[in-house]
Amino acid sequence: MSSEPRQDQIREAVRERYASAAKQVLRQKRSACCSEESASCGCDDGAIGATNYDPTLLKDLPEAASLASLGCGNPTLLAELKEGETVLDLGSGGGIDVLLSARRVGPAGKAYGLDMTDEMLELARANAVKAGATNVEFLKGNIEAIPLPDSSVDVIISNCVINLSPDKDRVLAEAYRVLRPAGRFAVADIVTQGGPLPVAVRQMMSLWAACIAGALSEDEYRAKLAGAGFGNIALEVLKIYTLADVPEEMSRRVPRGISLPAGARIVSAFIRATKAGQAHPVGFSRTLSIGRDGAATQVKLAGAGHREDAVKSYFKEVASEWDEMRRSYFTEDVRESAIAKAALKPDSVVADVGTGTGFMLAGLCAMVAKAYGFDSSPEMLEVARKNLGSAENAELFVSEGHSLPLPDGTLDATFANMYLHHAPDPAAAIAEMARVLKPGGRLVITDMDSHDHGWMRAEMADVWMGFDRAEVEEWFRTAGLVDVEVEGSGCNCCGASKSGDMSDIGIFVASGTRL
Repeated sequence: MSSEPRQDQIREAVRERYASAAKQVLRQKRSACCSEESASCGCDDGAIGATNYDPTLLKDLPEAASLASLGCGNPTLLAELKEGETVLDLGSGGGIDVLLSARRVGPAGKAYGLDMTDEMLELARANAVKAGATNVEFLKGNIEAIPLPDSSVDVIISNCVINLSPDKDRVLAEAYRVLRPAGRFAVADIVTQGGPLPVAVRQMMSLWAACIAGALSEDEYRAKLAGAGFGNIALEVLKIYTLADVPEEMSRRVPRGISLPAGARIVSAFIRATKAGQAHPVGFSRTLSIGRDGAATQVKLAGAGHREDAVKSYFKEVASEWDEMRRSYFTEDVRESAIAKAALKPDSVVADVGTGTGFMLAGLCAMVAKAYGFDSSPEMLEVARKNLGSAENAELFVSEGHSLPLPDGTLDATFANMYLHHAPDPAAAIAEMARVLKPGGRLVITDMDSHDHGWMRAEMADVWMGFDRAEVEEWFRTAGLVDVEVEGSGCNCCGASKSGDMSDIGIFVASGTRL
């Protein structure tokens, strides 16, 4: 019979240790590893590392968040978080890395913390309230089964936690699943180099819970990341340890005669990797000659990533004027055509993707029990909140259309009005909108027919100059929808921009049902 610890034994040992640490902090007692003089805390009596945060980063955080820090690095510093990103901390403990991440991603971003220990979650949530952090959420669960949808986060961080898992292959597979294309994996962890740990070390429960016994070798870590699908794998050593660094209380539990093999060492390391795929599909990269009031104009169109940035920049600039501008492009007739295709009921739950200033959502809120609005522009959503006023059944989120923060099978209907021609990958957006539908749920999209008004790329940040209806129908079917119809809405773009007449552009309504 194997003397290796079982997965349930390992998990319970870890849970007990971290529950004890949280209770100690909740009782307003300092963790055993933290001195009165230092703002930096590492693992408690069972750990070998120290989390070296700049004290200036911690001065505005609740003291309890620092006291409960049991990590071996500062992943928030090395993950290069950007404003507006969604970040997930695996094994978030008292919440220090989540709170620091929330600062970096700003109000337009989101920071999730995942932990399996009730006591740590209680502490973390209390710390978030004390810090006044409104863009954080702490989830209960195991890191081997992350309770978030596919492709829902931009960055995964973790601080000396993955080594504690009894099933690291599953952790890395889950991390890959929830990351968006080109999403970043950036964790601090304990790693061995130069040789395996002695069997006696790996058998000890106390050392499993203390970050040592579960450590992978550098080669194993790289191989497991590659096996999960990650690329651009890099490992940077932060600190080198020996068994002499084990705290005295823990060293008393280590059997006599245990030593590391010659050349072997234990290190804390920062491990980086990226999910395969492109953050934004390759788009326009050529110089086009477009007609504008009869004149030939050269317009340099950037790659798709830059195009998406241009779309966000455009709507940031026009947010306060968009309601008036929209009236010159399309009217309430378009909204009515779309809503009529969905067969909504009073208890329906729906979403509007690319909600803008709330034009479609305003029509939906009066008809359904719950309406979500998703848009990549915080400025447009701010106007939408004012427009929706007292509509208590509306909830707005900053989100990309190709990565909605909803579980599978959530909605009775999904709408997208004049969003598709701003989407970096229209087919992917349609597939994502279909994913969140319940069986029998309806997807309804209104947008422009293909046209040749090329000036709209420059003046209105349009990524696509409308669509061929047969192509849209194929995208719906590929997304698994049935009863697909793509037909005229009965109205056209009804106004004229300063650059040219748009009245010849048809508007279609595409609809389909999820099996």
